[in-house]
Amino acid sequence: MTVVDQERQGANQADREPPTDPARWIADHDWAATPLGPMVHWPAALRSLVDMMLRSPTPMVLLWGEDGIMLYNRPYAEFAGGRHPHLLGNKVREGWPEVADFNDHVMRTVLAGHVLSYRDQELTLHRNGRPEQVWMNLDYSPIVDDAGRPVGVICILGETTEGIAADRKRRQVEEQVRASEERFRLMADAVPQIVWITDAEGRAEFFNRQWSNYTGEPYRPTTAAEIAADHVHPDDRAETMTAFDAARASGGTFLVEHRIRSARGEYRWFLVRGEPYRDPLTGRIVRWFGASVDIHDRRMAEASLQESEALLRRFNDSLERLVDERTAERDRMWEASPDLLLVIDFDGVFRRVNPAWTTLLGYTADELVGHHANEFVIEEDHRATIDAYQATAAGRPAQVENSIRHKDGSLRRISWVGVPAGEMTYASGRDITAERAMAAKLRDEQDFARLALSAVGGVGVWTYDMAADRYVCDAAIVALYALDPAQVGQAITREQFFANVHPDDRAALAQILAEGRVRAGELEIEYRLVHPDGSIRWVLSRGHTYVDAEGRPVRRTGIGVDLTSQRQVEEQLRQSQKMEALGQLTGGIAHDFNNLLTVIRGSAELLRRPDLSSERRERYAKAIADTADRATKLTHQLLSFARRQALTPEVFDVAASVRGIGDMLATLTGSRIAIDLDLGDCPCHVNADRTQFDTAIVNMTVNARDAMEGEGRLSIAVRAADHIPAVRAHPMIPGAFVAVTLTDTGPGIAADRLDQIFEPFFTTKDVGHGTGLGLSQVFGFAKQSGGEVVAGNAPAGGAQITLYLPLVETAATPRDARGDPTAPIPSGDDLYVLVVEDNLEVGEFAIQALAELGYRTRWVVSGREALAELAAGEAVDLVFTDVVMPGMSGIELGREIARLYPGLPVVLTSGYSDAIVHSGASGFPLLQKPYSIGGLARILQQGIRSSA
Repeated sequence: MTVVDQERQGANQADREPPTDPARWIADHDWAATPLGPMVHWPAALRSLVDMMLRSPTPMVLLWGEDGIMLYNRPYAEFAGGRHPHLLGNKVREGWPEVADFNDHVMRTVLAGHVLSYRDQELTLHRNGRPEQVWMNLDYSPIVDDAGRPVGVICILGETTEGIAADRKRRQVEEQVRASEERFRLMADAVPQIVWITDAEGRAEFFNRQWSNYTGEPYRPTTAAEIAADHVHPDDRAETMTAFDAARASGGTFLVEHRIRSARGEYRWFLVRGEPYRDPLTGRIVRWFGASVDIHDRRMAEASLQESEALLRRFNDSLERLVDERTAERDRMWEASPDLLLVIDFDGVFRRVNPAWTTLLGYTADELVGHHANEFVIEEDHRATIDAYQATAAGRPAQVENSIRHKDGSLRRISWVGVPAGEMTYASGRDITAERAMAAKLRDEQDFARLALSAVGGVGVWTYDMAADRYVCDAAIVALYALDPAQVGQAITREQFFANVHPDDRAALAQILAEGRVRAGELEIEYRLVHPDGSIRWVLSRGHTYVDAEGRPVRRTGIGVDLTSQRQVEEQLRQSQKMEALGQLTGGIAHDFNNLLTVIRGSAELLRRPDLSSERRERYAKAIADTADRATKLTHQLLSFARRQALTPEVFDVAASVRGIGDMLATLTGSRIAIDLDLGDCPCHVNADRTQFDTAIVNMTVNARDAMEGEGRLSIAVRAADHIPAVRAHPMIPGAFVAVTLTDTGPGIAADRLDQIFEPFFTTKDVGHGTGLGLSQVFGFAKQSGGEVVAGNAPAGGAQITLYLPLVETAATPRDARGDPTAPIPSGDDLYVLVVEDNLEVGEFAIQALAELGYRTRWVVSGREALAELAAGEAVDLVFTDVVMPGMSGIELGREIARLYPGLPVVLTSGYSDAIVHSGASGFPLLQKPYSIGGLARILQQGIRSSA
């Protein structure tokens, strides 16, 4: 027979007074007037659930059928307040009309077979004739019939309203600043007892600071058995583990007394109590929460008491003394407590207080005992105080916070816990004034930070919850990221948050976000956003990843800064600087080439004069040739600075190369400049153009010579280096490099000149004393070779310039005489050369020069014509082709010839080609324009030899 059946039977026999027991409520209710019908027709499952619910001390309510007909127990009736008993048998949507939509969602979802769970759910209920803001923990599960179909809903609830509303808001704010684990640690550390947490198997997850203070050892994750072995007295270990195993098996309280070793090696008695925490859904124990209270003095007193009782049996006259000792012991605990202790009757009148009242609030016991509590509580908290002692009068424990006025007029915020005992309430109060002040200060600081950010245009704040994979952002971020304005403050998905990121920036952003999911610390990235109107926004996103106690990232908080205007200004500045540099470069080139053309034009006109002597004719011809060489050098320096010259890299020893040009450097500087070579003990090999390297050393030497005005000391040092220092806004570059440092004893480089000395045509020399391209060549050669050049001043004075080139391990390449201008010019030996050149003047010169060298020639103007000539069967010995031509380039022609006519040599020539700069000559010999007759003869012979 169920509880309801018993109550119905008793109700028929008892007077019809208003029922106070839930079973009577249900038994006496007119169920025939409801969709459930008379109780005799109820399903067995419903009757069993009602019986289970009535026996539960937890507020529970059954919602039967699609209408949710309500049946509930006494705790739920107390929760319902003035709505009881009207709710009994009522439809849930009608019984709570103010939350009808919420309950409608619950009924539809759970009757569909789903489970719902809410924690600290905020609702506004009319329980006592007025709206109340309440917070509850709610768990909804479906009730199924024998066929497995959901026919109702069972709800288990717990109201967390008292003190939770304000506390919840405070926790939400604080959780944005620090992890909840930190709050718990601070709270636990403030407790004088040892507080601990283990998992279901007893493996330690947390100890508060009192553990370390007492044992002298930090907390570490160990099992219960390991803790017992390390710290519990050997005589108490077996009992401890037996008690814990029994508690795990029964699911009840773990309670044991044992001795724990202190940091000084002594043992003290502790009362250890642990309560299981169960999973709300499965009911399985998932964690143990406990505390270890030092009861050594009590144990010693108990031991003393036991000894006294033994003596009592022999000495009856010692009874009074023993009773007095125990009473004094309890009184000492009352007297020594730092918290407020209080005995108050059910009318709210103080009956007894401890000395802490005088310490914390300034009142003596005489000023308190016999007075009502609200004489000291501020008016705003009167109602909450009355509700608290009325709750204990009803037999329930109570918690309340109120503000009590100190005797000096100031206020103290006190958190109370009270329990009924007999006709009195025993309560303890903790002063939380400082804690509340800290929370208020934290809120003020956060409000100030939000206001400060809102005052800065284009700056917004976002937060990413990793567990939920959701972003929350403010209005500034929503506007910057072109999101829906309704999403301000709402949790949105990662896809929604980054929906407008530029496609080209997504990969880099994804990599940064992935790093933030595995490590803590700062993250920063710039990327573009594409707004719906097609406009581009640049954003700087900077965030910090927070981790939990186990080091796992849990949350990322950051800001977004709109950099669009800054990027636009930077781009305008770059364009302005580019145009300024272009103007300077154009002017410098025009000046130098006009000088060179003046010499060439004048010498050519002089050569046309009649009756010119052979000696003067030779001098004018030589002037034209020398000027052409200088023009060639000028174009090479320009291409070098622009990193567009076609280099011929080879592996060589830098120290050996510097040593090899030492005599030439001494000739360049003159006898009044001493040169010190410090070549180290490495071979330091690099893969670079050896000629360009030598030219760079010569240019730096000449620059130092001119700075010292022909007299001083020049030091050249070669060393291995493990990095290139930060220079010209570039970061430090780690790696293996060779550093060649030239240090002179001149006046040094002015600070405002350091960023200009590598610019083309920049020079501090007088007009006619240099082009200003020497150091530009060094700069271009270094950059094109994968290195760097750094200029500054030596500590002892004078300029110091260091050329860095990447170090290689390969052995040096032997030098040959291919480029030796003094070698004899080889003859053509009547070999047949096919010349491919689209420029008429250059083509005519080439075939005339080749004829003078003894070659037979044929000239075509395109790659297609060259292939047609070869297909006609002409016995060609070598193809000499320009690189840059309309249609098929010289490199493409060479590759096609190598495919169709293996073994036929091809030699390339070019003044400049991007293809050669970036990809090389594809293995073909290359002759740079303008070229000499001797250079032409030697490159053709090289091509013929390489083919053979």
